[in-house]
Amino acid sequence: MLCTCLALYGPGAPSWAQARYVVLPSNAVDDVISHQGTWVPQKADIMELDASVAQVSRLQIEGFTSALHIEHPGSYFRQYVPVVREGRKLFYVSAFCAGPPPKYWHQRL
Repeated sequence: MLCTCLALYGPGAPSWAQARYVVLPSNAVDDVISHQGTWVPQKADIMELDASVAQVSRLQIEGFTSALHIEHPGSYFRQYVPVVREGRKLFYVSAFCAGPPPKYWHQRL
């Protein structure tokens, strides 16, 4: 099930609303996906990834015939995990829109 949320936060925003993403270590996805290692993303890598989040709303779900899509992906809380798969540096992205996020979202999926 996909859900959509849009939240606007001002200067008095709760602390969980300040940063919409966190970078977790590669072992956070050990039981979720296969990977051969990790890499250390630079600030530019994170900025590029974060800037491309809006493109998620144009993606189609492979093998799914419905027109479901994620609207306003920038409003989701995102967990980025740098992994190496088949020699390629990738980010595994976990995202959710329910707020406030769980207290542990900065430590684990």
